[in-house]
Amino acid sequence: MNQKYSVHQNTHFTTRHHRRAAPQRQSDSAYVLPATVSSEFNQVIATTVHSTEVALLTGKTHHQIMSEIHAALKALNLCPSKFLTESTDSTGTIVPCFKLRRCNPDIIISGSNMVQSILEQFVYDHQEQVRELQEKLSANAEKIEFYDSMKETKDVFNFGVAAKTLDTGKIRLIRYLRDHGILTAGGYKRNLPYQQHLDCGRFKVEWGFYEDSEGNRHLKPITLVTGKGLIWLKQFIDKHGRTGL
Repeated sequence: MNQKYSVHQNTHFTTRHHRRAAPQRQSDSAYVLPATVSSEFNQVIATTVHSTEVALLTGKTHHQIMSEIHAALKALNLCPSKFLTESTDSTGTIVPCFKLRRCNPDIIISGSNMVQSILEQFVYDHQEQVRELQEKLSANAEKIEFYDSMKETKDVFNFGVAAKTLDTGKIRLIRYLRDHGILTAGGYKRNLPYQQHLDCGRFKVEWGFYEDSEGNRHLKPITLVTGKGLIWLKQFIDKHGRTGL
């Protein structure tokens, strides 16, 4: 139902006009560009205002408001498409519209106030982008630290520890590795890694003891995961999915 809308140079917008008295439009030359953007934008709780709302507040048609905002954006050398969204007009029709930012609810967005609102929206959008980027960088930094530590470590981990690191259980992890042809599936060598994975340094096999029901001790091969192997397993799971884990 919804479409992506683009703004053309002729500033023609296909929208339904609001049936209200429209005062004479202010000329584009009336826009006064502020020299700086105040840091107070960070300190006020602002709200998003759509051009459909501005049309209702000013008594102008939505087409007029869209054209005025487009002219102001061009005067500010800002890309109009970055401010486009969708909203419902007074008739209940979903129409393309511009989004602005208003810090003072008592001020009607018009003329120079419109320029101020555009700048506030521009700053807000970029603050959100910076915040999201910082969160991604923080998450990636933790992953990088984990990978670096695992890559350099000489320690090895049993399947219980490896499973917890990979957010699953020991039995589910072993079954998953068997199903994907990483561990052997049966016989005396059950749950041992295939040779190619040993050659790559992803696993180690050591010997341990276990007691049978009569208390007799027997030797048993034990598979351990290296730090390098833990990194590889995480990448393998990310690629092949977590079905079975």
